[in-house]
Amino acid sequence: MKKLSEFKDDAALDVIANLIEPVIEICQDKDVATQFKAGKQGAAIATAIRAHKSAIMTIMAALEEVPVEEYHCNMLTLPMDLVGLLNDEDMISFFKSQGLVTQDSSGSATVTTEESKK
Repeated sequence: MKKLSEFKDDAALDVIANLIEPVIEICQDKDVATQFKAGKQGAAIATAIRAHKSAIMTIMAALEEVPVEEYHCNMLTLPMDLVGLLNDEDMISFFKSQGLVTQDSSGSATVTTEESKK
């Protein structure tokens, strides 16, 4: 599994494009965010895995540079891949940068426009 910093040029763009949606999905999960903020990283990761299996698989496949349909894991490989993921400082920064996005906030132009009319 590659670290984010190892992807260059077009490959970097492709990986970021593949990561944005699943990372935002996980970061918007209030249970995951609450557990991380409480210092319960293990519980947060377990919750993310249970509630966001497809997102986790998409992230892992992107870092392995294979289509999600071709990514396979087992009881030995997944924990090792997750440890690698969590030891990648750039990936952690990417997750943290998406932490600003919550289910209570909206990037919608409609909401912004309506709020500015008040």
